[in-house]
Amino acid sequence: MSREKPVPYSTRVPDGVVPGRSIIIKGMVTADDRFAINLKSGEEFGFHFNPRPSQGCVVMNHCQGGWGPEERIDGSMFQAGQPFEICIHVQPNEYLVFINQNPDPHYFNIRLFPLEKYDELHIDGSVEINEITYA
Repeated sequence: MSREKPVPYSTRVPDGVVPGRSIIIKGMVTADDRFAINLKSGEEFGFHFNPRPSQGCVVMNHCQGGWGPEERIDGSMFQAGQPFEICIHVQPNEYLVFINQNPDPHYFNIRLFPLEKYDELHIDGSVEINEITYA
C-alpha cells in the first residue's frame, strides 16, 4: 500500500503486469482538465486510461509508434473535487476497468503483446493520487 504520490508519478509494477493482477488507484480529480493512467514500456503505452472531465468521457487507447483507435466511455463519474477508485484487472486478452467499485467493468482488448512488457505505471495530469495497491 502506498500513500500520497506526487504527480507525475512513475513506478514499476511489483511482479509485473500479468493476468490475474489488479492495480487499484484511489485519488481525487483536481480540475476539470484531464488526467491519465498508463501501463507503459519506454515510449509505448500498452494501456492508456484518460478521463476527460470537461468532455464528460474517458478515452482508452494504446500507443506504439502512434496512437491507435480510441475507445470512449462515459466519464461523468470524474469531476473536479470528487474522489475516485479505479481498479484495472488484467486478463489474458483484456483489461477490465472497475470505477468506484461498480460491479460492471469497462472492457479494453489488449492490443500489444507481450503483456508483461508493459510493467511501468505512469500517472499524470489534474489528479491527486492517495493510494495505489496491487492484488
